[in-house]
Amino acid sequence: MRILPIYFPASDAEVAKGDVTSAHIEAEVKHYLTLLKARMKRAGDALDPTDENKLEATLETYLGAKFNSMTSEASEWAASPWKERLEELWDSRAGSAVTWMERLREHHETVYRCPSCGLLRDLAQEGGDRMPVDHYLPRSAWPELAIVATNLVPSCDTCNTRLKKTQAPGPGEGRLFLHPYFDHFITGIELLAKIDIPAGASAPRFEYSVAGKALAPEQESVMSEHFRLLNLDKRYCFRATQESLATVRSETRRRVAAGDWTTPGDLSKWLAGHAETVLDAKGALNWETAITRAFANSQDFAAWLFNAAKPFPVTNP
Repeated sequence: MRILPIYFPASDAEVAKGDVTSAHIEAEVKHYLTLLKARMKRAGDALDPTDENKLEATLETYLGAKFNSMTSEASEWAASPWKERLEELWDSRAGSAVTWMERLREHHETVYRCPSCGLLRDLAQEGGDRMPVDHYLPRSAWPELAIVATNLVPSCDTCNTRLKKTQAPGPGEGRLFLHPYFDHFITGIELLAKIDIPAGASAPRFEYSVAGKALAPEQESVMSEHFRLLNLDKRYCFRATQESLATVRSETRRRVAAGDWTTPGDLSKWLAGHAETVLDAKGALNWETAITRAFANSQDFAAWLFNAAKPFPVTNP
């Protein structure tokens, strides 16, 4: 879960939410309407001036980050005669559309950590150097937002294709997913990890959760839904077992075998320093930071890990 600056391809500008200007919005709206009119002209259609004004107002609302009101009721454009034309803009092969999309995709080449889950993307699985682009509000339900810059966010294949898909809130329902451009309260979210060591278990069990600091009820709601629908607990637990636990287990075995650590207290001191190193490198809202902090704060975990690393006693026959 991360906040990203907003990129406006029409003006080739990257800005923070608070720095969005009317010039940025006007450039995107102008480009959008130019593409739409050209598309409709080729199909022998024309956009009614009244519809054009309504569409322009809708685009300005979303580009200006005032999108909460848009999800409270169904899009009127989804039932409009122009729905197909609006959706087709995403697949347009017209020159200016290609240039606009190419700019957007090239910009997202620099994003290697998915803003929705915070996990590094797997280039081998996703087959390319570019982070896939997701429609935050699906174009099937909000066709007018098919090529609106602030509705197009980088997203890993797991979040986008396998989990989020085209899920969207129904009329009157709250939002389901955090928005990486607009939801700056993300910085007030705390990611927590808990360790459980059942008696006789060969490995500890992990559990992740999220908590908000002074969040409004609607912010708490979207935070919880985002965490649940993207299956972040299980995904983070898998990474914690495969990567973080494997790292500290390997280091513990090496240090115990070398005689550097002779008590669980020696290991605890190292775990505390390791947690600080991970925090400095990864930031507070990160799955690895949360689990290494949990490692450092658990004496039971240190004792279990230390004892598991000790060599078995050798007896003479």
